[in-house]
Amino acid sequence: MQEHTADKAMKVEGSTLRELFTAAAEGLAHAYSPTDGIGASLRFRVETESASLERLLVEFLSELVYLHETRGMLFCGFEVEFEGEGTEGPFRVKADVMGEEYDPSRHELDSPVKAVTQHMLAVDRTPGGWTATLVLDT
Repeated sequence: MQEHTADKAMKVEGSTLRELFTAAAEGLAHAYSPTDGIGASLRFRVETESASLERLLVEFLSELVYLHETRGMLFCGFEVEFEGEGTEGPFRVKADVMGEEYDPSRHELDSPVKAVTQHMLAVDRTPGGWTATLVLDT
C-alpha cells in the first residue's frame, strides 16, 4: 500500500487475472484492518460483469466497500472465479467473500475506504502476468 495524499494508492500483481483480482481484494482488506484474527462467520457471493478490465476491477472492489459499509464486514478470505481472456471483454468476476462483522473490542480499524476511484487506474499485461494500479479514497 502506498500513501497518496488523503488516499491510498495500491499496486497489485498476479500471474492470471483471477490472481490479480484476488490480490486487489486482499489489498483492500488490508486497507481496512490487519486481516489476522478475522474469522469467517460471514460469507457473501459477489458477482459483477464489464466489457473493461479496469471498470470490472472498480466495480468488484466497490462491492466489497459496500459490504463493509452496510454489514460492517472485515475480510479474511476470497475465492475468486474469473471469466474472460485477453484485454477485450466481456469479463465476469464471481467471488465468495469471507469475513466477520467489525468488533471494536477485537479489531483494529484503519482509515475507512469511502470509494475505489478511477484516478491512476490501470490494468496491464506484463511478461509475468498482470498488474493493476488503483487509488482508494480514504
